[in-house]
Amino acid sequence: MQFLQKLSKPTSENGSGSGNILNSEKEKIYLSSGNVVITNKRKLLWTVLGSCVSVIFHSKDFNITTMCHAQLPQRNHTSTCRDSCPKPCYSSKADDGKNDFLYMSCSIRYMEDFLLQKGIPKSKTDLYIIGGSQIIGFDSKQGAVGAQNITVANEMLSGYKKVHRDVGGKVGRTIYFHTHTGELISRAHKGDSIYNNSLL
Repeated sequence: MQFLQKLSKPTSENGSGSGNILNSEKEKIYLSSGNVVITNKRKLLWTVLGSCVSVIFHSKDFNITTMCHAQLPQRNHTSTCRDSCPKPCYSSKADDGKNDFLYMSCSIRYMEDFLLQKGIPKSKTDLYIIGGSQIIGFDSKQGAVGAQNITVANEMLSGYKKVHRDVGGKVGRTIYFHTHTGELISRAHKGDSIYNNSLL
């Protein structure tokens, strides 16, 4: 498991708006696959997604943001491991030695458990689901890896009302999330260039 930043004591913030969020914060945090970030500081989180999916939980009222970059839907492809694995699944000793945060189900369960422990209700949380392009990894039984990641995320997070989605398609994305304002920019790739900029 890898943490890019653990929760720290809140710091006072000056200013009410983000302006251009790509240039508004000096400290930017990049998430590679298999990482989860938890922070209550003002930062710009960003990552590059293909078939991977990022899920972001953002509570403005509680000043907490957590984000993951998951590569695969779940450990056990023959059954629904997210329902059968022992809790907390993300701290179990797996024989394969793989990072649990590479998996959608483990990442979501970890972040949800953290928010639950902090007493943050779903009604006070904005949820973002991004990525899952159909780029690689098609299985005749399970389907494309990106679609599997999206399905697991949607099923596990069905209880949230405030959900923002930018999923699917056949190209990758670069995303930027401003923890102070909850603004998300998702830029779709075309070849080696970025051709679309949508603010959710």
